[in-house]
Amino acid sequence: MERVSIILPVYNVEPFLKRCLDSVYNQGVSEDLFEVIAVDDGSPDNSYEILKMYESHENFTIIRQDNKGLSGARNKGLSVAKYNYVWFVDSDDTITENSIEKLVHIVTENQNLDCVCIGHKQIKENTETIFRFKGKDGLRCSGIEANAYLMWGCAPFYVFSKSFLLENGIVFHEGVYHEDLEFYAKVTAVANNVYFSDFVYYNYIIRESGSITSTFKIKRSDDILLISEELIKFRNSIKDETVINYLNRKILFNYVLSIKDLKPYYSKNKKEIDSYIEKNLSVFQSQDVKAFYKSINWCKLKIWGIMMYINPYLLIRL
Repeated sequence: MERVSIILPVYNVEPFLKRCLDSVYNQGVSEDLFEVIAVDDGSPDNSYEILKMYESHENFTIIRQDNKGLSGARNKGLSVAKYNYVWFVDSDDTITENSIEKLVHIVTENQNLDCVCIGHKQIKENTETIFRFKGKDGLRCSGIEANAYLMWGCAPFYVFSKSFLLENGIVFHEGVYHEDLEFYAKVTAVANNVYFSDFVYYNYIIRESGSITSTFKIKRSDDILLISEELIKFRNSIKDETVINYLNRKILFNYVLSIKDLKPYYSKNKKEIDSYIEKNLSVFQSQDVKAFYKSINWCKLKIWGIMMYINPYLLIRL
């Protein structure tokens, strides 16, 4: 019988933490089927006091550390997880009823899975949108094949084999925004055994207030380029041409994203954004970019790549 380690980074989530933990512990399943590793990432509020309320559960572990960010908390949880399948749950979200039991059943009945892709519900104010894999339930394929059906790269929407991650040197990049971009690209590039489950396991609750995407920070674009550098290093360790071409497309997408994400802020932050683009012209107009877009069929990404190579400002002005 396989079991699941739920890794819960905790930082400044006092109003939401109990709701999250209750969604885990009100499942009505044996606590022998899972463990919860709550990583208090130097949270300045009363989150730790809430965590202590759950210490009576024998499968509940609290780890306290100085603040290292979301990636640092996830990596710490991964390093101590007892079970081979790990689920990174954000502590201001919730999981759905029966989700743990269904996951345990899937990873037990289907041996040697690298990753399970799961359905989720996006909740924003009074609107709920369900994302699931209709017609794909039970599908097994490679990560590159799975990418054709996936619309999101957020870590909580997957359950990963710990041994698969560690054998491929895949952990979360610490100290950056958009860490899931690098993590997702690496996982899908090298995974050979991906499983799709159509069940809705996760409630992704969007809070605009305090969201990292609600304010302008040039560091977000800088970090996308930093992540792309790491993907280039990862790609250079790969010999399979199919995987190399796949990673090249991901790198090209990241370059484009680092510019397009700035578009809503350009009028009020023109000087800083101009400086960012000028500083990175050698990246955006490199021969690598030209080779990347020439190697893919006609699609939005190819058009964006051509625009960026000709003049990166086209991605902002058009």
